[in-house]
Amino acid sequence: MYGAIDYNQFQKLNPAQQNDLARSKGYTGTSDYLDHLGGGMGGNGVTSGGGQVNTADSFLQSLKDELTKQFDELAKRTKEFDTNNPFVFDEALAKASAEERFNPYYDAELKDFTQGIERQKQSQEGSMKLLTDLNRIQVGQDKRNLDEAISAAEEGYAGAGLYNSGAKERATGQAAISGQDTANTRSLQYNESLAGGNRSLAEIAQNKATGERRLGAAQTTDIQTEIEKQKAEEEARHATERLQYIGSPYTSSITGGINQLLGSTFS
Repeated sequence: MYGAIDYNQFQKLNPAQQNDLARSKGYTGTSDYLDHLGGGMGGNGVTSGGGQVNTADSFLQSLKDELTKQFDELAKRTKEFDTNNPFVFDEALAKASAEERFNPYYDAELKDFTQGIERQKQSQEGSMKLLTDLNRIQVGQDKRNLDEAISAAEEGYAGAGLYNSGAKERATGQAAISGQDTANTRSLQYNESLAGGNRSLAEIAQNKATGERRLGAAQTTDIQTEIEKQKAEEEARHATERLQYIGSPYTSSITGGINQLLGSTFS
């Protein structure tokens, strides 16, 4: 029924077959026959010093070989996929897509902001023009008032026969001094107001530059973030395609090879 058989072939038989074979060879049972095949293993797969094959070492080596084979295959298929399908990301296209998404929003924001700043500037410039016009009018009015005061004084003293008197000179001189004081005060106030207006214009210009810079930075950040997001999505898609090409080594190829090895050893 059974021909010549070695230790590994014997191990592939089921227990009933092993027992039948051992008895057909004249042995009392499986253990005795294993001693015969293994040169004194006693059925436990460990040599008793006769230099025969150690079953545990043999199994571990087989397991190591199987794992090496499967991982080599995994590396091979990974390299095949990456060689035939290298990851390529079109950053220019991604940037164009991001700009198409964000530019309209930031263009509208910039337009609203600029219009607001322009209204502030026009209002301030209008106020300064009005200030200049009012100052010019007032300066003219002050001059007329001074001229009228001096004329009235001269006429008064002339009517009294004192036109060439020292009193008339003192009166007209005092009127001139008073008028100059008024003009100096008004000029100082005007110049201070004008300087304040110019400072406001400078502040408006600074706010405009700051606002434009912040909007530009936010726009750049959003566009760059969108590009990085698209790149990450492409990398994830590429990785998924690689796994699909390789298969599922940890649940099929590698595990299947190990299970086959275990089955052939202990069945």
